[in-house]
Amino acid sequence: MRNPVIARRYARALYKLASAQGVLPEVLAEIEEFGRWYEERAQLSLLLENPAVTVEAKTAVFERLVATELSRDFLRFLLEKNRLPLLPTIAEELARAFRQETGVVAAHATSALPLPEEIQARLVEILERVTGKKVELSTAVDADVIGGLRLRLGDHVIDATLAHRLREIRETMAGAA
Repeated sequence: MRNPVIARRYARALYKLASAQGVLPEVLAEIEEFGRWYEERAQLSLLLENPAVTVEAKTAVFERLVATELSRDFLRFLLEKNRLPLLPTIAEELARAFRQETGVVAAHATSALPLPEEIQARLVEILERVTGKKVELSTAVDADVIGGLRLRLGDHVIDATLAHRLREIRETMAGAA
């Protein structure tokens, strides 16, 4: 379930509580990690969504995997409200709020082959100079891009991939025919 409007509300509430309690970095790390586990490990999500499993047993999972009391209480609250499937989206929104508050911009680069460290460092340097903000770069490999780079910076996408260029040429030729 991905409902960004509801997830954003939960994320803002958690952000305010964690800030007020002085545990924002810890809560952010825990919620992001648990959100990844929930999304990537089918057994965990199946266990937590299974109505045959007691709330106590589900809560015991939180107790073992999450250290901060606020994170445990928040996960328990989501469980009780049947909003746990929103957790990965809530984690994304929480991280976005944290980056916005600290002046950090998220960038994501996709290439056909893994980007060498020196190219990643140079890309971060250029993006920081252009945006005037600190940039957190994540990367992904996708053979379908064939070559070049697709860069997502906030809501902006720069597609300098060979696959994109070939698509443009194909569309131009189809329009000329």
